[in-house]
Amino acid sequence: MKINDLGDKLKTIGIPDWYYSVNCDNSDSFCIVQNADNSTIFWDVYYSERGNKYDLFRSQDENEACIEFLNRVKTSFKNYVSQGGKLE
Repeated sequence: MKINDLGDKLKTIGIPDWYYSVNCDNSDSFCIVQNADNSTIFWDVYYSERGNKYDLFRSQDENEACIEFLNRVKTSFKNYVSQGGKLE
């Protein structure tokens, strides 16, 4: 899976785009961002809140990072909805 496929995949399973962020850091959302360090490309998956990154997962494998991101977003959104969270 590629990072560019995530938006369509999440939309297909009913997760609104305000709940996550792909390739940028938005506060109060799950994020997946491509980064580089000394010519090594990697992907960071985390929850962003008030400028802080929580539960950081880093991988040099794009597919692995995408799967981690999908699992986190799906699990969290399921919990959000089951606790009465609004879908709008």
